[in-house]
Amino acid sequence: MKIIASSDYKICFFHNFKNFLMPILVNNRCIMRICIIGGGLTGLSAAYRLSGTHSVDILEASAEAGGLLSSSPVRDTFIERYYHHCFSGDAHLLALMDELGLAADLTWLNGSTGYFSEGHIYPLTSPPVEILRYPLLTLRDKFRLGLLTLRAGKYQADSYDDMTADAFILDTCGQHVYDSFFAPPLLRSKFGGDRRHEVSAAWLISRIAIRSDRGPQGGERLGYLRHGYQSLITALSDAIQEKGGTIHTHTPARSLKKNEDGTWTVNGTAYDAVISTVRPSALTALGGPSLPDIPPYQGAACVTLALPRDVLQGIYWSISRMRPPRMVRSSGTPTLPPPGMVRGNTSSIWHPTSGKTCRRIMKNG
Repeated sequence: MKIIASSDYKICFFHNFKNFLMPILVNNRCIMRICIIGGGLTGLSAAYRLSGTHSVDILEASAEAGGLLSSSPVRDTFIERYYHHCFSGDAHLLALMDELGLAADLTWLNGSTGYFSEGHIYPLTSPPVEILRYPLLTLRDKFRLGLLTLRAGKYQADSYDDMTADAFILDTCGQHVYDSFFAPPLLRSKFGGDRRHEVSAAWLISRIAIRSDRGPQGGERLGYLRHGYQSLITALSDAIQEKGGTIHTHTPARSLKKNEDGTWTVNGTAYDAVISTVRPSALTALGGPSLPDIPPYQGAACVTLALPRDVLQGIYWSISRMRPPRMVRSSGTPTLPPPGMVRGNTSSIWHPTSGKTCRRIMKNG
């Protein structure tokens, strides 16, 4: 967790949220009125720690809390709007689930990976064995790539912060592996054609290492809540309200002003402290402090499809070598809506599938 705080502004901005919060004090006051901008997992976790000790208001622009962890109701269950899982190393998240009584609902599954090319999915779940069987690389390429997967966990990722992923791949695996395995399907599809050259090698090394957490039956271990991550959002929301906190949905933060006495006014209401979970530029636009620059935000369009057949051949994460605007990555999820239903990437309303709908999704990428 990185906390960017200013004694002049007395406002905290939480960026790259990884740890869960302990109560904070501002102006040496033990009981504060605190406004939290954003009701996603970060905002809810902060409110959960602070409610009961302080008076907490969460301002959430959407119709429900959850943010990127929100879900859509489908019959008697919920389907997450974006795919989510946790890793065995997510100690703080796992501790929070246990504290909220959700540990028994956590299920660990083995994720499998494959490359889709020329109408065929090549499994790559158990490197380096399946890398050796992968027909689209030379034997020398396979050896160098396999060696990278075996060594990824031994690298000190932080020491590669100033090295680009491009340079690291070229140095460890060579040009052909970079062009055919990493650049088009992974770096370009995830970061775009322009920004992919700025990605740090530290990020790439960390991703390879964390996805090398293999279960006894092969595949990385992925954690899912039996009733979806909506159960985590519901448990946090209920606990916050039981401790006296308030979640205001349909309530975006529209204005933020620093008062002469060091307090803040948000949407016309005075607060002793403000916790922001929105991007820095949005906070500044509201009237907050100018925060250090971070790389530009990028978005992703997620489409959820329920099909009557297994098109991925049992592969959880299928990476396509086709270039955008076509779909470049597909993933399976252990919880799916009833067959014959599809959700668009911007709407929370489910509707019957049709050829016209699918063609529109593919056209818009």
